Formats: sequence, C-alpha cells, structure tokens
Amino acid sequence: MDKQEGCKPTVGLCACPDYNEETLLCAVEELFSLCGFNGLIKPEQNILIKPNLIMGRVPERAATTHPALVGAVIVHLKSLGAQNITIADSSGGVYTTAFMRSVYRETGMAAIAEKHGITLNLDVSSSDIACTDGLRCKSFTIIKPVIDADLIINIAKLKTHMMTRFSGVTKNMFGAVPGLLKPEMHCRYPEKEAFGEMLVDLFELVKPRINIMDAVLCMEGNGPTGGSPRKMGALMGSENSYACDIAACELIHLNYKTVQYLSSAMKRGLCPPDISGIDIAGRSIAEFDKPDFLHADDGTVDFMEFLPRFLRRPVRKWVTPKPVINPKKCVGCSKCAESCPKKTMTVRDKKVYITYKECIKCFCCHEMCPFEAVNIKRSRLFDLLGGKRHG
Repeated sequence: MDKQEGCKPTVGLCACPDYNEETLLCAVEELFSLCGFNGLIKPEQNILIKPNLIMGRVPERAATTHPALVGAVIVHLKSLGAQNITIADSSGGVYTTAFMRSVYRETGMAAIAEKHGITLNLDVSSSDIACTDGLRCKSFTIIKPVIDADLIINIAKLKTHMMTRFSGVTKNMFGAVPGLLKPEMHCRYPEKEAFGEMLVDLFELVKPRINIMDAVLCMEGNGPTGGSPRKMGALMGSENSYACDIAACELIHLNYKTVQYLSSAMKRGLCPPDISGIDIAGRSIAEFDKPDFLHADDGTVDFMEFLPRFLRRPVRKWVTPKPVINPKKCVGCSKCAESCPKKTMTVRDKKVYITYKECIKCFCCHEMCPFEAVNIKRSRLFDLLGGKRHG
C-alpha cells in the first residue's frame, strides 16, 4: 500500500525468544503468514535478501542482522519454491570485494550462505538511477544487486541511532547506496529533516516488498553501533516499512513523530499519522514493550529560542554533543576518517585527530569505528536540562 486510502497497513508481531534454528523457522513461517508475504514469492524471481551489515561485527553485539534469522528466511523461501537468492549489502566504509568479503565473514553471513548454498554478492558495481518522484533527491547511485532484484527482502535490526533517533526497516535501505557515497549523502543533507526526506525518497525508489525487523536482540543507547544489546524476543514485519517502524518505536517507547523520516512519510500519506491507524496482527505490543529502553543521545537542543540571539551560537556550540577520540582505544586504522563526509579527521602517529571547525556532528565516525574509540562528549548542562529523557 503506497498511499493511505481507508485501509490500514498490517504489521505482524511474533514471539521469538532466541536465535535457535527451529524457534526462528516457526516464527518466520508465522510472520510470513500474518503479513501475507507467501503469495509474493515466485520460483523464477531473483530474490535479494538485504540485511543490516553496517560493519563487521559478531551477531552478539546486536549491530547487525543476525545470520540465523537470514538462514531461517532462506529455508522458508526455498520451501515456497524460491531458487535464486542472493545476500547483499553495502556496509559503511569502502565498497570493495575484499572489504565486503571480510564483512560477510565477520557477521556470519558467509557461513549462512555456504550452509544454504546461496549467493553472496561480491559485485561492487553501481549505477545512477533517476528518482523523478523524489521530493528532496532526484537521483541516487544504487548498488547492482538492488537494481537487478525482482523482489527485495529487507531484514533490518531494531536499533537506536544518534542522528535519526531510530534505525529500522526504512533506514536499512540506506545500504543500497554504495560505500563512501553514504558520507557524501550526510554532507549533502546534514539537517535531520532533509536527511529524513532523502531516506524516504530512496526507499520509495528501491521499494522492498517484504520488510522484516530482527527484534530478538536489539540495540539500545547510542546506536547504531556503539550501544548495548537488549533482549526483546520478537520478530516484526510488514509490506509498509513505515508502519513497521512506527510499531517498533512503540515497543521501545520512542515518540515516532521525532523520527524525521517517519514524519516525512506521514506528510506524504505513505503511512498513518499514528499507531491507531495500524493493524497489529499476531501478538500485542504490550507483551513486548520496554518502557525503560535506553534511547540515543540527541544532538539537538530545544531551548535556544529562549536565549538572546547573541548567545545562541556560542551556547549551541557548547551544549551540542561532539565526537571525541579515546587515545587509549584508537589504533589509527582510519575507518572513521574514511567515513567522515567533511574530511575533518586526520591520522598522525597512529592516532586520529578531529578538526572541529568543519565537523557537522553527523557521528559517522562513531558508527564506523571498529574499536569503539570514538566517544560522544556531551555538556553536563544538557543532562541537567533533561537530555537523558527517553521520549
């Protein structure tokens, strides 16, 4: 359903307490039935499974889609007659065959692909695709497996996010943009509203039909890579990604109207304006919701309008969170510098240094550091003024 025309989008919600193979397969079968996914699968299709592989992390860190869930989806797809299945993503950092091979290995996707005899995409070519209906962006560079797919199965991870507040099935398709072009998009759209609108333009261009949320083990705190694992014990899914993300926000008691890409989708009529316009099939949200789920620190402040104009700029600079390098953890690998859209980071003597004058506080460096050497420094004044609230 692309527009709201009186019918409610359905979000399937299933219990899945762990990543046991049999438990997952039962949950996946139930989810496909609840969401009406089974009828979308045809034997002759080129099916792309697009997980969240933001970086090379073991599944237990909850930064990436769990490979066992991908395996259960593959088993179910084959039971429906699917023959041509590929796993593909473009992680943060460089988009090269060698790098993606290492990401597949570290995230467990290589082992799953070998076990089930399916293809891991190692073709790192891409093409520019017009986005004529885009409100913010009229063209995207898209990786080849997304372009070639007849059907995209988008399997995301439920995580918090420091820039977008939430990372779900909609934002997961940012992986359709190759490698270091992602920081370029951050640079082109540094404001949250503009970035959110761009994400909706991108999603509507590539349009996965099947959207699944790995909410068995989630990430809370300063995600999408620096947070902490938090057990939820659920699987979610929907043809309407925005509805799925709204329901997921309800699970973690996050105000979905503060997630800019969801606000943009609501304005365009791509999803209901609130949870009451969504049918939850299967289990109820109340069975899983976590009122104490820790949200990400937000880089914005809301009290500037009450200050004299001459104070707003220096105070904003003082209270806005910024990335800082922990020299004890930094090894000078340059992954953060590669991902910096403004190229404000340099490596000297195996340590990274930031030129803050040009920093746009997008926290790409925080996302991409494999050693968790990039911390987020916040003003204590921000804490006193309520910066740790979860809403």
